[in-house]
Amino acid sequence: MSPATQRKRGRAKPPEKIKPAGAVSVARVVAIDALIRIDDGAYAHVVLPAMLSQTTMSDRDRAFTTDLVYGTVRAQRRLDDLLGHVVKRPLAKLDPPVRVALRLGAYQLLGDTPPHAAVSATVDAVGARSPRARGFVNANLRALTRLPQPWPEPESEAVALSYPDWLVERLTQELGARAARAALVAMNEPAAVTLRPHPRLMTADALAEEIRAGATEGSEVHIARGRLVADALIVLGHSRFHLVLLE
Repeated sequence: MSPATQRKRGRAKPPEKIKPAGAVSVARVVAIDALIRIDDGAYAHVVLPAMLSQTTMSDRDRAFTTDLVYGTVRAQRRLDDLLGHVVKRPLAKLDPPVRVALRLGAYQLLGDTPPHAAVSATVDAVGARSPRARGFVNANLRALTRLPQPWPEPESEAVALSYPDWLVERLTQELGARAARAALVAMNEPAAVTLRPHPRLMTADALAEEIRAGATEGSEVHIARGRLVADALIVLGHSRFHLVLLE
């Protein structure tokens, strides 16, 4: 990869100001915009924060958008395999808004999002950016909901867990099948936020109380103590308070 390409991928373009689109899910519109840029080679951890900074979304919606983007990227190989059961054209030949919207919808269908919400909200979101994409995305996501349950399983563990074949093979050789699969599943889990208080300023217990007190109303914040570092806090959940601490 040339230095010019590396610079292009490592630096996000100045994002356009993102405005609400009526009843359309702004979270999904932002997710689609981010996924289009990532599909074009941008780094998710660079482009998404820049785009979120241009919105007025609540912390909960920011967290939802983050899950949509990172989850779709993380599960891309599995999603493409699932979409292959209904989409008659190669995904690589579809227009980027169509391709990423199909993946985004499939990711939600694989999760806990009710099918009608996953389909209609994703179709509305892609329609806000590319009106011509609505029909194709709607038809194929609805076809996906009609597949027999449980969802069709991929032929290989690598596809099921969305990893390159060589990585799964190498870990299996080095760790054994069971341990390798456990490691791959763990690496697919969203990372927790880990904090450690300055020992001269506050205790871990005091920091934990501040995090709980500063959590946005409605946020579910779970805090556990670190296993390797006694005064470290592992924070699961989203609140403006602990995000500000990290900045």
